[in-house]
Amino acid sequence: MRQSASPLIPPLEKRLAGIPAGRFPTGSIRMNIAVAKARAASTLGAAEEVLDSVELGEHEFLWLKDIRTLAKSEAAHRFDQPALEHEHVAAFLARQPMLFEPNIALDFHLLRYQEQLKPLYQRNKG
Repeated sequence: MRQSASPLIPPLEKRLAGIPAGRFPTGSIRMNIAVAKARAASTLGAAEEVLDSVELGEHEFLWLKDIRTLAKSEAAHRFDQPALEHEHVAAFLARQPMLFEPNIALDFHLLRYQEQLKPLYQRNKG
């Protein structure tokens, strides 16, 4: 279930390299790179490992943790692990009062997967 992420990663890594160390939060870019690498991972374990490797500091957007959870859910879906997917989806929906705005989900290449969650979200929130 591997997807080619190579066209996504180099521009993000170049952008990250251009940010002076310690001057600005970089969690969003680092998480975006991790999501792209996770989507290219050949195993679920490798996908989760790369997502878990992103350390988020106190000045990062709190919702980046939820991007990680959504990306783990998407990975479990791709690797046909429905119980684990359900666990991650439940954790995501418990923390997020709403689904991500489409532009945010799109920026992290998770819009298609998030769209699949809409019926479940509507049932849970309705």
